[in-house]
Amino acid sequence: MTTLEINKNYGYVLLIALALYLTQQLLLLIPVMLMRNKTKLKAPTLYPRDSEISKLKLDDEVVDKYMRAQRAHQNNVELMSVFMPLFLIIGLFKPKETAIGGLIVLFFRIIGGIGYTFKKRMYGAPFHIGELYILYLGFLIVYELFKKE
Repeated sequence: MTTLEINKNYGYVLLIALALYLTQQLLLLIPVMLMRNKTKLKAPTLYPRDSEISKLKLDDEVVDKYMRAQRAHQNNVELMSVFMPLFLIIGLFKPKETAIGGLIVLFFRIIGGIGYTFKKRMYGAPFHIGELYILYLGFLIVYELFKKE
């Protein structure tokens, strides 16, 4: 059994992880907070019912803007909950390569989050290139570990 030494290049992985976190907690959360303030929709409501929309007298355009902001944020929460642990672990073994994949994910998650607000959701889809590259690295690491036997 060998011990894992953390390569100094892991700093790039952590930098991308911090940027992903800030994207989630600032870039994608602030529009939700602004729309909550505008619509008076209170947490824990993620997606308002028709009765809430009627009670608050919200028009379709405002509801659509709120839903887009909420969905962009929620979609990122869903992705990060499974992506971030893999990203951080795989980065321990292949930090430079993982950071490059993470940078692709970060860039297109930002583009996608902003684009979703303006009905241009598809511009964020290339984040999957970075995601698939990181998964490839993970399987490569598994192969290399089993090969050592």
